[in-house]
Amino acid sequence: MSVRNKIKSFWSIFSVCVLFSASGLAAPTLTVEGKVLDATGKTPVYAAQISVENFASAISAEDGSFSIKVPDQNAVLKISAWGYQTKTLALKGRNNITVVLVSEQFKELNPLLEFSFGEQALQSIPYAISGTRLESPAQSLSLVENVQQELGVLRSINRSAAPASGKNTFLRGLNSFYGSSQPLYIIDGIPYETHTGKHSIIEGNYSDPLSTINPEDIESITLIRDAYALYGIKAANGAVLIRTKRAREQTSRISVSTSWGVISAPQQIPVLQNSDYRAYAVEQIGGAGYTEQEIQDQLYLSDDPSRPYYNTYHNNTNWQNEIFQNALVQRYYGQVTGGDDIAGYAISIGYDDVESTMKTGGMNRFSSRFNSDIKFTDQLTFSLGLSFSQLNKKLRDDGSLQLSSPTYLSLIKSPLV
Repeated sequence: MSVRNKIKSFWSIFSVCVLFSASGLAAPTLTVEGKVLDATGKTPVYAAQISVENFASAISAEDGSFSIKVPDQNAVLKISAWGYQTKTLALKGRNNITVVLVSEQFKELNPLLEFSFGEQALQSIPYAISGTRLESPAQSLSLVENVQQELGVLRSINRSAAPASGKNTFLRGLNSFYGSSQPLYIIDGIPYETHTGKHSIIEGNYSDPLSTINPEDIESITLIRDAYALYGIKAANGAVLIRTKRAREQTSRISVSTSWGVISAPQQIPVLQNSDYRAYAVEQIGGAGYTEQEIQDQLYLSDDPSRPYYNTYHNNTNWQNEIFQNALVQRYYGQVTGGDDIAGYAISIGYDDVESTMKTGGMNRFSSRFNSDIKFTDQLTFSLGLSFSQLNKKLRDDGSLQLSSPTYLSLIKSPLV
C-alpha cells in the first residue's frame, strides 16, 4: 500500500471516530410537560421552579403549565415555590405529569427537625422528641423563655427577676437532690455548659452562658427526651438542640427589625403603714418592759412637733415604690443572607437595652454572628460559624440578705423614715 493510500485510510478511520463521538455527545433529550397545582383548591401555582440537578430548569406559567428537558425517563424533578413545601418527584417513564404542592402551613404535621447528623422528618425518628422552627421574630430576651413558649414540654423556674439571669430548666423533671437535672444544650453541634450550681459573687445572681445568644439568631429548636444514646451521660436529662440561622436560598435578603416595650413593676406586697407600724412598735416596746415615758422619749414615737428630728421620723414611706419601676425595653436587629450555588452566608447584628424593674439594675447586649456553608463537592461541605457577644449588667445583691438586698430591705424597713 502506497503512502497516499495509508493517509487516506487514516483519515477515513479518524472521521468515523469523530462522527461516533459527535453522535454520543448529541444524545437526544426528552421533553416532559405538566402542571403545578395547589393541593387545597387545585388552583395553578405560578412561578414554581422545576429543575433537574446539574441539567435543566424551568418556571411554571400563569396556568401552572411547564415544559422541561430531561436526560432520560428516570430523571428526578425538584419542584419548589414560595409558600409551598419543596417536592421531589421521580418520572418513572412518564412524559406528562401533574404536581401537587402542599402549603408550608402544613409542615407542622411532619416537620423537619435538626440533628447533628442532619435533618429528618418527625415521623421517621425513633426518639421521644419535640421540635419547632421559629418562623416569627423572637419575643423574649432569653433563649430558654423562647423554648418554653414554643414547646410547652420544657419546664423552667426563674432564677431572678433581673434581665438575662437565666432559668433552671427541666425536660424530664427534678430527678436528683444532689446532681444536676438540667438538659444538655447543643448549639450548632457545640455543647454548652449551663453552670448549674455556680453562683455569682453578687448574691442572688447567676451566670447564664445562654444569655449571650440572641434569640433572633435561632432557626430551629429540637428537644430530645431520651438523648443518652446520642450524646452520652451529659444528656441523661435530655438534650436541647438549637440551630442558628443560615442561608437557605441564593437570593440576597436583608431584614431589619426594631421593637420597644415596657415591663411593669412587680405587684407590691402589702406592708404596715406609718400608723400601723407605730402601734406595733409601741406594743413591742411596752412588752419589753419600757415605761410610758421611756416610750415617748423615743424620737420616732413622739408626737411633739417641736422636738428635734420630728420630721425625720414621721413619714409614710413606701420603700417598694423607691426601688421598683416600670422598665423600658429596646431591641434592634438586622440580618443579611445570600450566596450562590457554591457558598451561602448569613450575617446578623443585634443590640438589646433592657432596664431592670429594680431602679439600680439593667442589662445591655451586643451580639453578632456569621454563618457560612461552602460546597466543595456533592459529598463535602464546609460549615463555618463565628459569633461575638458582649453582655453588660448592673447588678445588686438579691434574695433574703438583711444588709444589702434592696428587695428584702424594702419589706422590713420602717415606713417612718
